[in-house]
Amino acid sequence: MLRVIAQNRTNINDQSQGTETCVFVDNYVAGGVDTFIRLLIPKLSGSSSKLLLIVNQNYPDLSRLRAACESYARIVVYSSAFHHSWFTRVGVNRHSWIVEKLLAAARRLSEYLILPFEVKRLRRKLCPPTGSSVLVINGGYPGSYTAIAAALAYSKSNAVAMNIHNLAVARTLTSWPIEWIIDWKVRKRVKIFIAVSHTCDEALKIRFSPQSICSTVVYNAAEWTSPQQHDDLLERQPNKDRVVLALVATVERRKGHWFAVRLLAHLREALPSRNFTLKFVGSDPYHLQSELIDFARSHGVSENIEFSGYLDSKADIYSTVDIVLIPSTSLESFGYVAVEAVVAGRHVVSSSAGALPEILQGLPNCTVLPSLEVRDWSAQIERILPNLRRERFQVFDDFVSFPKLQRFLNPDQMAQEYADMLGSLNSSRA
Repeated sequence: MLRVIAQNRTNINDQSQGTETCVFVDNYVAGGVDTFIRLLIPKLSGSSSKLLLIVNQNYPDLSRLRAACESYARIVVYSSAFHHSWFTRVGVNRHSWIVEKLLAAARRLSEYLILPFEVKRLRRKLCPPTGSSVLVINGGYPGSYTAIAAALAYSKSNAVAMNIHNLAVARTLTSWPIEWIIDWKVRKRVKIFIAVSHTCDEALKIRFSPQSICSTVVYNAAEWTSPQQHDDLLERQPNKDRVVLALVATVERRKGHWFAVRLLAHLREALPSRNFTLKFVGSDPYHLQSELIDFARSHGVSENIEFSGYLDSKADIYSTVDIVLIPSTSLESFGYVAVEAVVAGRHVVSSSAGALPEILQGLPNCTVLPSLEVRDWSAQIERILPNLRRERFQVFDDFVSFPKLQRFLNPDQMAQEYADMLGSLNSSRA
């Protein structure tokens, strides 16, 4: 089933539309990819007279995406042949990690088997006009099978670039031959891979080794408020008696929610005079919240935990937060939350997973710890508490002393780099 969200534009293959740039995204979880898309499309539209955005039917909060992008692009919503939810909706919180691994392997194998069908389906029913430059946004690598299918389908008559939004993972032993063949085909069809950090780029090269790939790095950019809104956000000063810790991430095991609960229990025992609250901000696509609540109850801290769900407003997220925790264990390719928290004047305590050290190095109020040891994290938080304050940047231009922040807060530069690359792909093809 294909559905077009644009009045009077129902034929995606109509050459008269003159589409010059197509962006294809397969995203199921609200987070970094969602932020990236909503920042990129309005900026990218200025470099292309026609812009086409293809998104999956299960895109998180599709109405919000439409509101942000429909003025800048023709939006087409597709339904893939294989649904990600077929496996994620099985009660993963009721099973052991072995069952979860088996489910993940079964899902991946099913995707590989249906990949040729999806390639033909996309080429026949949902292919952008010949000669377009195509940016396929993939949540990782191999990531989404439909993102790979789009790259293979569209490269026959268009120049394709692939954005890799998370760290590539190694090929699995059980499906190594299939994955090698797919990688070989993708490498031949994709003109350039665009990673969001140098760490992400290096992981991608390791995945394709010994084959070489053409790749580059374009750092993501974070959205933020105006200077006045920024100052308003900093008006609330820390409460001397109550300390709010926050973990802003989708509820999943690799994000460190269970570690944060253990840390909270240790802090309450070590500093009984302090009233600690742990705030979880993020969606729960894998239905793990009930398991997390049971875990908190077993540690005696269930009454000190708040679940806020997904919040879009930065003021809603950070206005009541003192310290932001990022205890991730893997697959961190950029770290939007870290950048946002720093700009909000909050202290950040982070693990060294993935690209977090690369992104956080040189930023104010940031501490990267090499291991997930509760005692080390507790000691660091104790060191922060006496000097808990908001880092007040008087005007936005004060970020000039932090060149990284200037780049991370510049969506125009990010979009221009993508536009230049897509333009060069079209020129080289011509």
